[in-house]
Amino acid sequence: MLAIFDPSQGTEKVNDFRAQVLITVEKRGSTESLAQFIVNDVIDKICENDGIALLAHCDSTSGVTSEMRGQQRIEIIQNPKLLGAEITNDDTASFFTGSDQVYKRKLATLKGSDSHSLAEIGRRATYSKVGPPLITALRQCMYDPDTRIRTNEVPEVRYPTIRKIEISAGFFTGQIFELHSGLNAILGGKGGGKSLIVEYLRFVFDQPSDILEIEKDHVLKSTNY
Repeated sequence: MLAIFDPSQGTEKVNDFRAQVLITVEKRGSTESLAQFIVNDVIDKICENDGIALLAHCDSTSGVTSEMRGQQRIEIIQNPKLLGAEITNDDTASFFTGSDQVYKRKLATLKGSDSHSLAEIGRRATYSKVGPPLITALRQCMYDPDTRIRTNEVPEVRYPTIRKIEISAGFFTGQIFELHSGLNAILGGKGGGKSLIVEYLRFVFDQPSDILEIEKDHVLKSTNY
């Protein structure tokens, strides 16, 4: 298993977690140390500690998709607290598309160096669409891998982004909305201004609303400005 914790919590959180899975102080640093729990229990404990649980090099000789068989492997992959799988071979990703009739589970797939020397660092990499490297941002990538995770080279194609919206006339003159380059959704309570932002964008790109009253207002403003 690969457990990822918020870096701001420091090594104390890591050591506390290791103690919970009975990897005691005298066992730390030894390649022979083993957690005294089954895999699903370790996944649950990672989640209880606000971490992200991933299958580590699952298609290696001792990995879950290579060594394990039958119901044990199915129960691990179907654990809702498991958020992804680190793979070595591209073909392994086909296990986690959600189309497999045995697993019936879509999982994010990642690649990592799994390096044992400085020269091996970066030999395999995963590209994630995130802002600041926060645990919440990484967790969101696991929930939305189709749009936020790439395990092959990032394409050279670049897409335009809207950095901010600034209102120059009308009731909201001077109002500025700062937008994140990775934004693909606007969240908020009723009356928070979500629809208003969308309508401003419609106005800027000259895309009238399907709502008649808003369309009339759009045409009026386009004429005036």
